[in-house]
Amino acid sequence: MLRSRATAPYVLSAAIAVLALVVSAGGLFAGVYRDNAPMTAAFRGNDLVTLVVAIPVLVVAAALSRRGSRRAWLVWLGSLGYVLYN
Repeated sequence: MLRSRATAPYVLSAAIAVLALVVSAGGLFAGVYRDNAPMTAAFRGNDLVTLVVAIPVLVVAAALSRRGSRRAWLVWLGSLGYVLYN
């Protein structure tokens, strides 16, 4: 039972990463934004940063924090905060 509690944050982080990947890819490639040009550019830029930076950082930091790295734990929480904010 204790093992399942310890892995739940990592499973949820993986689900968050997959959902963020789908949403960001949809925003970049599906053309879902119907605002004016500056707002569309801002949204697409945010999607690009999420896709190229935030998701890989989230996945790598979660894997390293599971191995016991305290620095990776802080980066993992920070990247979760970024995804939550966006």
